[in-house]
Amino acid sequence: MAKLDIPLVDEILQRGIAEVIREKKSASLNELVNGSNFAKVVEEIEKKAHEIYLKEEVQAVRSKLIREGLSKKDADMASRAFITDNLVTSISNTRRARGGSS
Repeated sequence: MAKLDIPLVDEILQRGIAEVIREKKSASLNELVNGSNFAKVVEEIEKKAHEIYLKEEVQAVRSKLIREGLSKKDADMASRAFITDNLVTSISNTRRARGGSS
């Protein structure tokens, strides 16, 4: 199976930091950390980086499905179902709740 084109963790983290700095209207990460609760800043950066990752993952899955021949509309629906709507987790939890039986 081919790899999906998802940015590296460092890039996603840098984008998350930049977005939090911009949202908080700070000049730099140092200014943001010094003017706020460190744990809260880290939590906000982690949340923003996770949002960025999910968007990139949806886009990568969508692109892969289109390359494999799915229509753009179907690729949109499928990528959102698998990633955003946690379809795989939902199916896994359903199987677990039934003791693994089909």
